[in-house]
Amino acid sequence: MDVEKLSESVRKRPILFECTTKAYKDAAKNEDAWKEVAEEVGEGATGLYCHGIANLPTHTRVDMWTAIRNLFC
Repeated sequence: MDVEKLSESVRKRPILFECTTKAYKDAAKNEDAWKEVAEEVGEGATGLYCHGIANLPTHTRVDMWTAIRNLFC
């Protein structure tokens, strides 16, 4: 997985990390945003779809993103 591409894709969608906004707590909008990230980052064998990440529950994807984010923070 291209971690830089993933972080850029997430960065374009503040709903995924700006916890002070109303939209952050909207589960449907959050799920849609994660699907967009999965589609955008997906690229052959290294993409989110090939690893099955796109099919994981949102909370699992959030946990994975948090772990990756924490590597760079």
